[in-house]
Amino acid sequence: MAEPAVSTPDVAAAVPGAAEPEEIAAVPAPVAVAVVEPDDLTKIPGIGPKMAMALAAAGITTFEKLADTDVPALRAAVTASGLRLAPTLPTWPERAKLLAGN
Repeated sequence: MAEPAVSTPDVAAAVPGAAEPEEIAAVPAPVAVAVVEPDDLTKIPGIGPKMAMALAAAGITTFEKLADTDVPALRAAVTASGLRLAPTLPTWPERAKLLAGN
């Protein structure tokens, strides 16, 4: 005849604090990040709100960044957003340089 299975009480469940320790996730310390406010690129002739959004999608949100961007990259940013090229596009970096100095 087989002996009945004897169950023993779970000691860890019966004793407070005897359970395995909880893992605590390490939380990284906050890092100060310089937040650059976007410039109003619509101050440049040929850049309207939609064009400014297209430039922002390409990471161009400041006069300084626009001034440092070459014309082929600007064309690529505008066409990638599905907009038509503005006739004044080649003048944007120079105008942005003037506005960045203010």
